[in-house]
This record gives sequence, structure tokens and C-alpha cells, in this order.
Amino acid sequence: MLLDNVQVSIRRVHIRYEAIGAAGPLSLGVKIDELNAYNCDAAWNQAFSKDLTRRFKLFNISMCQVYWNCNEVAESAGSKACEAAVPEFIEAMTSHQHVDTHLLQPVSAELKSTLTRGGAHGTGNMAQLVFELNVSEVSLQLSAPQYRDILFLMSSFSAFRRRAPHAELRPMIAVLANAKEWWRYAIQSLTLTLTLTLTQGMVAVCNSECDCR
Repeated sequence: MLLDNVQVSIRRVHIRYEAIGAAGPLSLGVKIDELNAYNCDAAWNQAFSKDLTRRFKLFNISMCQVYWNCNEVAESAGSKACEAAVPEFIEAMTSHQHVDTHLLQPVSAELKSTLTRGGAHGTGNMAQLVFELNVSEVSLQLSAPQYRDILFLMSSFSAFRRRAPHAELRPMIAVLANAKEWWRYAIQSLTLTLTLTLTQGMVAVCNSECDCR
């Protein structure tokens, strides 16, 4: 019962990612002014619930926004120590002079959930969960530079995924500086990939034979 009545309150959430886009530095992120989750009674007033058969929970999200800034000077730490960079980053992000280019304009939402458990005392196996979502006016916008940077970033992530399986073998020098190391990297990567493919194929064949028996 105690866990069912846990209340959550989070304020000033800011998740930010910085990278190099098609035409220069970019930054994207999510901001949430406040996020609350708590139990309610049947009239949706905050209350400690003792009812085992029904649970009313209310989730409030205030001023949720998504931004994507193109050609922006990076605000991250870079080579600075984290202890010195974090206060500077917070000051820059909260400055009135800092204006973000939004993909999603600030929006607030309220989510109501009602959980009804089966059985006379809420001990049955069946349960019904009903949601009701109320959202303020939603405004989405996408500019040409943002669209270009999105495609560029997706291409970069795709290239990263292709290199990730054997990233530990990748030489840390340029190709022209040591072509021999790069050939060794290519051969080792191909060998490992073929070995993994053959192993997976053999396992699949063995599993299918076992199923047939």
C-alpha cells in the first residue's frame, strides 16, 4: 500500500544534446518546468488511498518544450572541468538573452489513470486500466535548417551504428599514416562478422531440428 501512494515531484528538467550539424554546431533538448505524480480520491483531489480495489493517479506536466537550435555556439564543458562548467551552463541556459528555436512550443498536459482490480478485495488476477489525457494547445514547427540537421544527424547515427560492433579494433590514426593497421582492422572485423553470422546460422538450424523432433 505504501508503494501505491508514492508521490513524485520533479522541477526544472533540462536534457540537452550538442553535436556538429550539416552547417555547424547544433543543440537540441527537452525542458520541463515541473512534473508531478500523486494519488487521488474519486473526485481527483490529492489524497492517501487505502482502497485496494481502485487506484486514481494524476500526472501533471507543466511547460514541456522541445527545441532544436542550428548554428549555435556550444555551451557544453568542452575541455573544462565539470565542476567549473556546470554553473556556467546553468547560467547560460537560464539567461533571458538565450532564445531557443522550438520544434514543440511549451505545452502542459494532465493524465488521469484509474486502475480497477478484480475480486471483492482487489485480489483477483484481472485488472482494468483507463487513461484520460488532457493537453493544452500543441504547436509544432520545423524549419528548413532544422530538417537538414535532422537528416544529417540521423546519417551520423547510422554510420556510428555500422562502426560500433568492432569499434575497439578501429585504429586511432589516419589511413594514410598507417595503411597496414587499417587493413588488419578490416580483416579482423570481417572475420568476426562472418564468425558471428555462421554461429547464429548453426544455432538456428539446431533449434529448427529440435522443434521438428
